[in-house]
Amino acid sequence: KKKKKDDDEPSEGPKKIAARFDVGGFGGVRSLTYSATTPPPRVGTRNTAVRLEGEVYPLAFGGKKGGAAGLGLAGEVQKTLGLSIAVPAGKAPISQGHFSIGGRYRIVTSAVDLILGLDLRKQQYVADRSGLAMPTDLDTPDIKYTMVVPNVGVVKSATDKVSIFGKAGLMLVLNTGPIQERDQYGAATVIGFDLKAGADIAFTERLGLRLAGGFSNITFKFKGNGAMAAARGVAGAADRDFGLAATLGITY
Repeated sequence: KKKKKDDDEPSEGPKKIAARFDVGGFGGVRSLTYSATTPPPRVGTRNTAVRLEGEVYPLAFGGKKGGAAGLGLAGEVQKTLGLSIAVPAGKAPISQGHFSIGGRYRIVTSAVDLILGLDLRKQQYVADRSGLAMPTDLDTPDIKYTMVVPNVGVVKSATDKVSIFGKAGLMLVLNTGPIQERDQYGAATVIGFDLKAGADIAFTERLGLRLAGGFSNITFKFKGNGAMAAARGVAGAADRDFGLAATLGITY
């Protein structure tokens, strides 16, 4: 007799994708605070952004399995819209955003998918001071990060239509741009971490919604050789981002 599928059998969950491309929006808060005897002004900005992200496993198309099918690429781009910061003499537009690209290796198990990654990431928070009477009216340093981010993620099927995921990355900062110049805060030891969690909800075989929350924290430990660090007794700083994203994704 042909065996019938029992309704009580465990769900196989959403299919394993070979590629996914997402576009949507992001809303968040960025803050820059200091450990200092005479702290510089605290920076805190709310922002909305456009977000694009994608991943592809070229050898997994057609449902192929095996070790090579786990090799992939992933990328992400995010850019704020209409962000500015108020100063006594007016407003200064802010260019805030990031992009990353990196490799992935996906290990599929009966319980979860484990995803190992290594990304090159660039991220910035840069003010346009050209409209200010005095550029020094905006008392916050520009930051342009370049970093390498090893990361690990897990994906678990919750139902046939829903999977949940989490990801953690270590931010190995190679460069921070103007904030570490000698007339600013000088040399520092800089490291950070990045956390993300969320859910993928499938509407159809190809179309789905991704909801994700993220938090990153980058810490500076200054060495005291910068003019601003010495003048204000700045020993360290913390650059934090928190936000929520909603994107529509097409899967293959």
